[in-house]
Amino acid sequence: MKRSEILQKRKEHHQEICEALTDQDYTPEDATVSVVKANVMAFVTTIPFLIVLIPIFMLLHSGEAKGQEFMQVFTFPRSLWMLAGMFLSVPIHEFLHGFGWHFFCQNQWKSIQFGVMWEVLTPYCYCGEALNLSQYYIGLLMPCMILGVVISLIGIITGSMFWFVTGIYNIILAGGDLTIGCILFKYIRNKSEKKILDHPSECGCTAFLKK
Repeated sequence: MKRSEILQKRKEHHQEICEALTDQDYTPEDATVSVVKANVMAFVTTIPFLIVLIPIFMLLHSGEAKGQEFMQVFTFPRSLWMLAGMFLSVPIHEFLHGFGWHFFCQNQWKSIQFGVMWEVLTPYCYCGEALNLSQYYIGLLMPCMILGVVISLIGIITGSMFWFVTGIYNIILAGGDLTIGCILFKYIRNKSEKKILDHPSECGCTAFLKK
């Protein structure tokens, strides 16, 4: 099936769910962001993580030896391992989104789709069911927590510059997810019943609030 056909089916499915939720007295609100803005905001949303993790690593593992190890990360052949890790992080990142969401989907993996927005060279994971806010957050932030924070902490604990840099890279890679998380943050304190549905073609989702 062509990508255009897949996208059209996803849009039709999205519209069906929107109409069903509207009939149940939910009000839809747009919670999307352009891919370009998400990539720009990635550097803003990841700053809190960087200003905490980097100083901790430097305080625990400072010295000339660590400085030399840092430079060696970018030399051949270790740079190839670093590039390979960065390349593999992308599909694993998207898989973790789907892995986190599929537990809460009635059709589990059948509701999860993976693909690439070739016009902006951006891979994606799409969830075809409306989830509760907390459920959506789990799948949204799982890549950042596992590939980013956990691997960074492994680097800090072991003193490995390789794992620390890999973790920091994955936190930056999750900047778009963190941006969407910030957009959805306003709904946490809203006491209305909420449903979150992935947008079929944009970066982000549609939030539904019970009237």
